[in-house]
Amino acid sequence: KATVAIWWGNHVPKALRSGSSYNISTMMRSIMEPTFNDVFKPDGTWKPNDWFTKPAGIQSLSINGRTDLYPSWYNKNQKKTTTVKMKFDKVSKKKANACTPPGAIEELDVIKMIDPLTKQVIYTPPDGYDAEREDDVHRCGTDQSPFVSDVMSLATGESGRYYIITHVRAGTHTVSNVTISFNGQSFNASQYADGGWRIIVDGLPGSYTVNVSVTDSAYYTAEGSDSITFPGM
Repeated sequence: KATVAIWWGNHVPKALRSGSSYNISTMMRSIMEPTFNDVFKPDGTWKPNDWFTKPAGIQSLSINGRTDLYPSWYNKNQKKTTTVKMKFDKVSKKKANACTPPGAIEELDVIKMIDPLTKQVIYTPPDGYDAEREDDVHRCGTDQSPFVSDVMSLATGESGRYYIITHVRAGTHTVSNVTISFNGQSFNASQYADGGWRIIVDGLPGSYTVNVSVTDSAYYTAEGSDSITFPGM
């Protein structure tokens, strides 16, 4: 005629470190006392001092030094959870798919559990991530990547100092970072004008190759390179 259950625990599979059975008993009493007195007692299906009949199959097991009741299907020797690796999109926090660019993919540890009754596989990712739905930010065949239009050097007027300037065009998403590599070192460039990003370096006489790496807000990337020549001093 009536079934009541109160869940008292964490929403992730780990031990509850605080809480009191008093709280549970108070909630249970507020529900069950009127149920027994107003429903079961009048029709004779319950009388004071009646006690529960233990259902068939209920087990009394000692696990990790603690004895408790367990359902008939529970097997203490069966491993219920494992940790697996799963790839997610950094932007949407959902599962990575074929449209997710390599730079937007991060591999995380996810708890994998098999429901003992339904045999359904359940994945529990870190907070904020969704293991059920796929990346819906990146779109195959629609999104455009950024690109590097050119690289050049420009004297600053100060002896031995030069700007190395690259011009970058955004694709579908805004450009978030430009790195310029020169003479064995990498520098984060600063945006100074529409499409222009630059660093300032000490000029060394001779010709060098400048490499440019671009990342946008959706982690699409682009690269470019060019040769620059510093005049002799």
